[in-house]
Parts: sequence; C-alpha cells; structure tokens
Amino acid sequence: IASSTAAATSTTSKSSSRPKSVSKQNEQLLNSQSAALADEYLNGVWAHESAVSEVGGLVCRMPLEAEIYRGSPESSMYQKLQDFLDSEEYGRMEDSIPNSLSSSASTGGAAAAASSASSSVSTTKGTISRSEEDSASSSSDDDSFSALAAKTVFWYRGAEKLLKRELVKIMSNANSNGRIDADNLDEASLELLQLYVDHQQTWQGVGLVIEKDERTGSAKTIGINRPMAFKLSESLGRLLLLGASIAEKGGGAINKKESNGMETQNIVKFLGAFENECGVYVGGPDDMDKPAVMVHGIDDLPGAVEISP
Repeated sequence: IASSTAAATSTTSKSSSRPKSVSKQNEQLLNSQSAALADEYLNGVWAHESAVSEVGGLVCRMPLEAEIYRGSPESSMYQKLQDFLDSEEYGRMEDSIPNSLSSSASTGGAAAAASSASSSVSTTKGTISRSEEDSASSSSDDDSFSALAAKTVFWYRGAEKLLKRELVKIMSNANSNGRIDADNLDEASLELLQLYVDHQQTWQGVGLVIEKDERTGSAKTIGINRPMAFKLSESLGRLLLLGASIAEKGGGAINKKESNGMETQNIVKFLGAFENECGVYVGGPDDMDKPAVMVHGIDDLPGAVEISP
C-alpha cells in the first residue's frame, strides 16, 4: 500500500470510551493464545492517528476522494477539485443544504472518520495538532472540532460530486463494447482513470506494519483483510510452507516439492492443524513466491519474533 495513499494508525492504551466487545470469537481465540494480550485488549487498547507508520500499527487505504484532496498541487485532479470547491456552482449546491447537515460529522464517511481523530489532522496547508490539554472536553474544543468536521464534509462532498462527473465523462468515451481507448482521454481523465484502477485494486486495504527503515522512513506491511482461503488443501499447505518456484517453461509459478523427510513431516503436521479451519490472506503483491508469514498472539512460541516489543 503506497504511503501516498494511506493513513497510519497504531495501538496504545488506555481509553474508557472504547466498546467492550468487537468480536467475541476473536477475543476467545486471543485469550487461548495469550491471556496477557487478551487482558490488555479487553481493558482499554485504543487506536490513534499517526503522521508516520509505526511498527505494530496499521496502514489503511484512504478513500479516493481523500487521495485527490490531499494530492500534489501538480496533479490535474487536485487542481480541478480546488477549482470546483471555489466555484459558484458548488457554492450554490452547498447553500441548498441545511446548516445542520453541512456541519454534521455524521453526514458522510470522511466526516465520521474525522470525528475519531485524536492527535493530528493533515491539511493541504499544514497540520492541525491537538495537545493533551486541548483534548480535554470543553465547549471551545467542541466548537473548533465542529468547524473541522464541517470543512471535511464540505470538501469530501465536493470530491464525490467531481468524481461522479469525471467518471461519467470518461465512460462517454467507451465504444459499443464498453472499452475505453486511453488515447482519446485528456490528461486529467487519464490521471483519474489510473487513480481509479489503483483504488479498486487496493479498496479498503489494511496492512500490518512489521518492519520500518528509520533512515528512509519506508515500511514493510502485510495485508490482513484480503482473505484467500479458510481451509487448506495439500497443494496450498505446501505453497504456504515452502513457497513457490518459477517454472522453466512458461514462467508460471508452481509448487515446490519437499526435498527431505523433515519437510514432509512439517506439511503433514501443518495440514493436521489447519486443514479444516484457518485464515489465509493475500499479503502481497510483493514476495508472493516466498513462504507465508504467520501472524499470531502466542508470545512463547519457539522461533517467533515479536513485531512490536
């Protein structure tokens, strides 16, 4: 997940306003793996927004509307959105909406997301930060945050309208078979089409940050919400444990065969444990030919490495 299209979050503790239960089944599984982690989770672990990725945190795919709004000033779609938001046409649209809606954080996905931010909110002109003292509940805080939520609703709704209009324009170039010739699109339409295709491929993507290069700021993530299988076949079990190799002819990926008796024993044990119930996710797109990574909550498992000590 590209850092330019993602927002980072990480976990810490504690918060009294957090729902006590999110998934009973997951909570029971975590408790069976680690009583200490289960107790920590159930008694106040919470997520906070972060300007940079943190090991052990999550990187979440932003909506396309937010990606365009926070985009580079050199972007054609960014410029179009800014011009549209400043236009009299959009101003008239907003004037027809009751104030109670235009300032409500519950009128849209982006606005609702804004109401959960706890540390800082990025804008095109800088960062609006909230210190611990500012986070204390007061009428002035509520008023300022309502203004921020209203601004979010304003630009998000404008981005939605612009996207619909531009996508209709792109589709009007399709032939009788529904195909679009990119050569017939202008610069802005071609940019939007590329953004839209990328967004569809990474829609609502969530990645767990497992490594970070402090020198460059880059991070390695594993996708955790793209399910691939919930049961194991023998071939899938071999693929997960041993990885894949590239066929000499045709270039397709084929399963490796175990090279010794120990690998065969491991595959038999693996299938015995996970054949009827498991969770296999596509963590890629990189390194798809390598053995899978198992993410778990068992703190004393031999050979395991804690992601964020």
